[in-house]
Amino acid sequence: MSTNSTIGEKSNGAFTVSNQLFAESYHTIIGNQAALRVGQRSSISDFNGIVCGLGNTIQVETDVTIAGLQLEIDGDNNTIILRKGAKLKSCRIQIHADREAGNFRGNGNNLYIGEVGSFVNTMIECKGSDNSLQIGAKVYVLMNAELFLEGYGCSIRIGDKTSIQSAVFSCSELDTSIDIGEDSMISPMVGRKS
Repeated sequence: MSTNSTIGEKSNGAFTVSNQLFAESYHTIIGNQAALRVGQRSSISDFNGIVCGLGNTIQVETDVTIAGLQLEIDGDNNTIILRKGAKLKSCRIQIHADREAGNFRGNGNNLYIGEVGSFVNTMIECKGSDNSLQIGAKVYVLMNAELFLEGYGCSIRIGDKTSIQSAVFSCSELDTSIDIGEDSMISPMVGRKS
């Protein structure tokens, strides 16, 4: 870790990571709420949020660049993995409850961001439990994207080498899915709901 970097952490699960270049792998626990693992050569200039719940994992693999990521988790046993070489700029990830359905925590959700992808102005909202987002390698969001998983057992899969200009994808019913194949191109202002 660079000598002039800091990880700000509060007991309530709030955290801030700013202006860091990780020369070596790094591991910490955020407020007894989540394990944070950062791989070597990753660069984080602005990463903050709050985690409430137990057994959550945030894994930032090697050579990842984060220049603006806000993360909120309210639930247990959720996993977020940013694969090797991913780049995120001005992004937001939220995992929380579906209060209208009587669930007060978002549990068992899995979000995987693929290797060597680039994401700009991307918002991921996972509302409910047992949802899955899998984004393949070399996926690029060039303008903005919004991905909503709202319910239980929902999944969105975006295949390798897909480029997205701007889009909204939403799974809002139980056990629904959206599957985008490899080598796809999504034009501006596309919406897909299942």
